[in-house]
Amino acid sequence: MTKMTILKPFTLAGGTMLAALLAMAGEKPNIAWVLDSSRSVAAQAAQMKQEQKDAITALPDGAHCTLFAVGGTVRRLFEGDLGADRRAELLHLVDKLPLTDLNSDLGGGLAEAAYALASQPGRREIWMFTDGENRPMPGSRRRGMTFAQVLTETAVPAGIGVHIRLFGNSDPKFNPKEATVCRSTPDWKRYFAPPAPPPPAPVPPPDPWVWRSGYALLAAGALAAAFTWYRRQSSAAWLMRQRLARAETAAPPPPSVTFTVENEAGHALGRLSSTGTSEISIGDSPLADVMSPDADGGVVRLVVVRTRGGELLELTNEGALPVHVGAMSLAPRRRQVLPLDLLEIQLGRLGLRVVPEVPAEAEVSRG
Repeated sequence: MTKMTILKPFTLAGGTMLAALLAMAGEKPNIAWVLDSSRSVAAQAAQMKQEQKDAITALPDGAHCTLFAVGGTVRRLFEGDLGADRRAELLHLVDKLPLTDLNSDLGGGLAEAAYALASQPGRREIWMFTDGENRPMPGSRRRGMTFAQVLTETAVPAGIGVHIRLFGNSDPKFNPKEATVCRSTPDWKRYFAPPAPPPPAPVPPPDPWVWRSGYALLAAGALAAAFTWYRRQSSAAWLMRQRLARAETAAPPPPSVTFTVENEAGHALGRLSSTGTSEISIGDSPLADVMSPDADGGVVRLVVVRTRGGELLELTNEGALPVHVGAMSLAPRRRQVLPLDLLEIQLGRLGLRVVPEVPAEAEVSRG
């Protein structure tokens, strides 16, 4: 068992080196904010929300933000790049968020934040504002775990930093490799400040032959532009004297296909087409359109792709486990275009069938 140690309080006033390293990286910030909305943080609600808003205000325009509220369930309240309007929207959501839930599923909030950042580029960080009291709903597998145990058992992909802004008097023991804890207000402006541009290199004065060559090139370019304009004018006058060519017959539009997704019992879970719903996610995730615990943690996303030859169906494995499409195994974070045929998809214990329905006139034209 890994020995757990108490991480010293982390503040940016004393963490100048870390702030400097992050500023030097110069990458686009991708921040997932996880806000504890349980009743236990009500005493620190004003301070917590003010710090959250100060941090959002300090982020540069273009930074990507995702906001999660963690109570008995995990709710995604916001996602997008910050600009004037979206920043004001995010600040309003934080300001109006009620902190009255009886439970707080900190492990679920951390897992959803890590999942949201997994496919994002650049600098990726999770900032959790909490008092460290993990109290998920009865029946949850994280019920009875301490916050330190939640951090240990939650798999966060490499390259994502986890920072805990801890309020209250709790003293959880963290592993420094899993998270850093901050017990006082950070200097958010300094932390999120973009790196200063390097000074321009001195430019030596050009030799006389350089600017003389430049003048010669400009003169040659002007002559070439004048000659090209003259040729185009002559060509346009010649074309105007020619008879108009007969317009070609427009090609028929590609056929439209409707895909029906059903379970092994034949119950339809959704219909996909370019004229209706074109995307659906199925699996064991609170963010899936169709949620099934039989998926055992797996999630797939089906999207209708419109091409010049017709419609195709694209499957993306968004979970952490392989997905079986017929005899093929599709690894996590991989995509596959499905053929126009009856297909069987195995997602954990959940079996799915995709049935394409091509209109009769399209079948005749293909034959």
